Order: sequence, then structure tokens, then C-alpha cells
Amino acid sequence: MKRHTKPGKTTPQGGIVEKEAPLSYSNLLIMCDKCNKPTRIAMAVDGDGKRSRVCKRCGDVLEPKKK
Repeated sequence: MKRHTKPGKTTPQGGIVEKEAPLSYSNLLIMCDKCNKPTRIAMAVDGDGKRSRVCKRCGDVLEPKKK
């Protein structure tokens, strides 16, 4: 994130200062293993009523990574 600052005690010249800022979770994309590209996801319901995440590009079921 870039912050425009006025001259002061900490920045005598002022100018544009880069600083870290939090990133919203909604702005992240999930990587598809089959496409190998970032993709949006859709929720699909199986015949058993179980919900799973599906890749919007290729339709592959996205499994959560195990630690």
C-alpha cells in the first residue's frame, strides 16, 4: 500500500511511503491443481447432499490441502 505523507519529524522530506496493509480474504483466488491457474470456485451438491468446492474453469473438485 502506498501512503502519501506530508513532511514531518519522522519523514522530513515527505513523499510516497510504502507500508504493509491487511488483505481481505475475499480478494484471494484458489489455485486449481488440474488447471494450474488461479480460479473462482462454485459449490456443488452431491447426490448424498454433501457440498464440495468445484473449479469454475475445468469443473474439477477442489480438495482442501492437508497439513
